[in-house]
Amino acid sequence: MDISGIFGMMKQAIVVFGGSGVFGKRVVREILRLCKAQVTIAARDRARAEAVRNSLGPDRIDLKFGDARDTTFVRESIRGATAAVCCLGPFHAVDLTILEACIAERVHYIDIAENREYVRRVYSLDSKIIAAGIVALTGHSSLPGSSSVLAKLAAGGMKTVDEVLVGLFIGNKNERGAGGIGALLNSLGERFAGWENGRPTCEIGWQRKLSFDFPSPVGERDLYLSNIADYDLMPRLLGSTSVRFFVGFESRLMNRMISLAGRLKRMGFLPAGPGTARVLVKLGGLFSFTGYDGGALQVTVTGEDRHGKATRSTIALMADREGQRIPAMPAALAACALVKGEPIEAGVKFFGEWMNPERYVEELLLAGFRVDRGQS
Repeated sequence: MDISGIFGMMKQAIVVFGGSGVFGKRVVREILRLCKAQVTIAARDRARAEAVRNSLGPDRIDLKFGDARDTTFVRESIRGATAAVCCLGPFHAVDLTILEACIAERVHYIDIAENREYVRRVYSLDSKIIAAGIVALTGHSSLPGSSSVLAKLAAGGMKTVDEVLVGLFIGNKNERGAGGIGALLNSLGERFAGWENGRPTCEIGWQRKLSFDFPSPVGERDLYLSNIADYDLMPRLLGSTSVRFFVGFESRLMNRMISLAGRLKRMGFLPAGPGTARVLVKLGGLFSFTGYDGGALQVTVTGEDRHGKATRSTIALMADREGQRIPAMPAALAACALVKGEPIEAGVKFFGEWMNPERYVEELLLAGFRVDRGQS
């Protein structure tokens, strides 16, 4: 079903839930830059929301205040809009109220989820989403959004894909939100299913490390294995038989402390749940006085070329300032694509399924990012 004909009947408005948060306000800013839609920030904290509106442009931002778990509030907030963007988090603690309201109101849905279970729950509603004639664009963040498009670009020309290796580096000076950092630490010390050689493996979050060589100024960094939606979506996109995702912060001491916390958690000396993540987020603030406020996302794809020869391709996305801009790009591009009437087939989609990789690179370069391509 092609939904492009719907747009002429809909108001060009985008509602961003959590639009005053660390990631949400950057999504709002990118939307304002990329298209002319009116944006509504739906939030609970009036002071923060008003501060974001005043800093980004009060003439194009409206505010609504309420609880995103309240179905009535959500439906009233999105009624008549083109799309709703969910920037809440961490997503392992977020319910499907916004998506269910979008289905009922026939409003397109976008989220910045990285959590595997949340993405699976979105996919479980695919038949209802198709019946409503809308799209649900899930995982439109760094992971699995940008990582999937970069992997698709790196795999160009390959006959088969064996492995997708993803590394995320976070600079010390990046603004930290409990939602985003909590998502990356959700698997801390916990078992999860990895994907290697075409079969699931049992992994433990933040207990296995690997060295990555990023472009300057980041350089060589030890990152730690973590749980993310890429494990489920990369095989679907590229047919890869192995997927690995590693993450780390600029401070090597902080990384080692987090890994130690994972071991203590498994031994029962630290509690499970969001409390530990909140403590580690605050701990990370101790390192924010020095270092880099940028970030980097690197994807390496290995496989065989058309002649059956082993090949490897690496692509790095570099933010030399304000690394939290990286996760804002996919959701903002998706929202503006919908208000512009770009045809996307109804149902659940993730970024790598509908975004053209070369177009994404162009958008990144226009936004001031660097894209480094390597081949071996």
